[in-house]
Amino acid sequence: MRVAFLGLGRMGAPMAAHVIRAGHETTVWNRSPGKTDELVALGATAAGSVAEAVGGAEVVVTMLFGPEAAREVLSEVLEHAPRGALVIESSTIGPEAARELGAQLAGGGLRLIDAPVVGTTGPAQEGTLGVLVGGTLEDYNAAKPLLELWGDPAKVRRIGDLGAGSAMKLVINITIGVAAQGLGEALSLASTLGVDRAAALDVLQTGPFGFTTTQKRAMLDAHDFSATGFSLDLLTKDLELALRAAGGAMPATSAALGGARGAVAAGHGDEDYSAMVGWLEGPGSQPAPYFSVVLDCADPERLAGFYSDLLGLPVVWRAGAFVVLRPVVRGTAALIFQKVDDPGRGKSTAHIDLHIADLEASTKRALELGGAVGEDVSDVGMSWRTMRDPEGNTFCLVPG
Repeated sequence: MRVAFLGLGRMGAPMAAHVIRAGHETTVWNRSPGKTDELVALGATAAGSVAEAVGGAEVVVTMLFGPEAAREVLSEVLEHAPRGALVIESSTIGPEAARELGAQLAGGGLRLIDAPVVGTTGPAQEGTLGVLVGGTLEDYNAAKPLLELWGDPAKVRRIGDLGAGSAMKLVINITIGVAAQGLGEALSLASTLGVDRAAALDVLQTGPFGFTTTQKRAMLDAHDFSATGFSLDLLTKDLELALRAAGGAMPATSAALGGARGAVAAGHGDEDYSAMVGWLEGPGSQPAPYFSVVLDCADPERLAGFYSDLLGLPVVWRAGAFVVLRPVVRGTAALIFQKVDDPGRGKSTAHIDLHIADLEASTKRALELGGAVGEDVSDVGMSWRTMRDPEGNTFCLVPG
């Protein structure tokens, strides 16, 4: 079979190697140079462009960073691949992008299945990944012999129609993020309460966080997250995709995205995602900072100043996020962030909950800084006050 493999990162390269070893005529391409040499030594042909890689291919496999990269590369595939070719999109791009790209490729005579993988670099090298497939049964059956080269046959599964594999992948990956967030907070609390760290990890291995704690124990013990299996920047992207796809509040996932973005902003994006646990645990096991992304922000420096003055905490704009630089103390201020739709403004905004000690004092200060009062709300035993910041983003003052 003539196969073009596009994207040779931590996961793509070992996946492509299985295709080559199985004897398929394989052409490989990667945007950044230097990634093709080992695969060429195995018998692949290196291409200098997407067009060169996919010309004459019966199957095109893509393993890219996310939906933006997939759109860019697949637009070239659409232009240059032979009509009737099957495209296996293995990147995590979300169900919306998968269906969008499937429709575009179908218009040009190409077939697409979304087939994101479950597992890290170890299973990729061993050929034991899980594979979650969305697409027609006919296309799934056509792709299955290749999918079972990098996937464990027992874990290669058609979830449903196009986009279903990508949807299931987001369902899985929010559990990774939420577990990392919870484990980091648990270790921070253990430190605050004076619990021996090794003893805490031992016990946590026997509880609900047991899988994550056991799998990442060596990294956590060494405080070294450089042996990346699944990078933190990829997890961050996947949590963003999940929240976008959900279209509603997912507080635990929003908190996990906050932890992930904070660790990325601190320079851990290329490390293993468990670096998020270490960052949440904090220097000297102090409570971790909280932060948010505010969407549609025209003047981030101005808005950073607003929230800094309102909270009495240093807030800066860094790596697309508002970051609180000092640990948040219970009873002073806590931040929870989620994306919400605001039909009145015709766009999505950032919804920000500020848990404050004194509602009236915080309201007065917000007005002095250019904010505006909305309304007081009570629901399920809680009450809060909605307000707008100087750029019109909604935030809520929550007493307690």
